[in-house]
Amino acid sequence: VGHLAKLCDGAGQTALRRLCRSCLAVAQATQGDLAGAVAQFRQVADEAEAVHDEFRRAASLAHLGLILAWQGETGAARAAAAAAVEATAEFSELAAGVAHSALGAAALAAGDAAVALDAYETGLQHASFLPQMVGRVYFAAAALAGGDLVAARRGADDAVTTTTGLFLM
Repeated sequence: VGHLAKLCDGAGQTALRRLCRSCLAVAQATQGDLAGAVAQFRQVADEAEAVHDEFRRAASLAHLGLILAWQGETGAARAAAAAAVEATAEFSELAAGVAHSALGAAALAAGDAAVALDAYETGLQHASFLPQMVGRVYFAAAALAGGDLVAARRGADDAVTTTTGLFLM
């Protein structure tokens, strides 16, 4: 992660730097540095907003919402995810799917299984061609939390049969 941070800093104030720093934040989250990832995604979202880079802003807010949900910061997670949903409404089906997935994670972390299920279903409609990224596993967890064992089983089966690559870990 340290080498990636140095590489990002060398990219200047550009879209490439924001992309690099987003990758750094994902790496931090993967390594368990959730606080570092949150700080990085917040910085990228703020910088992207300042230069009207709506795609990077939305992606950063969606990831931020997901990580805040993992930390149990449900109010902040919902706010970030809702801002991502709003930002993606006009330009990217895939980004909208990821944003809705983050909204679902925030709702699930807050114990609101019905809202989580709705958000995950919407996310899957927006980005069904990348199911591993928009939360089939989380859909199953939300269905289980809501007491719908049939939907939970269906979601789990879908996740197992459609997930590929590194998402199998």
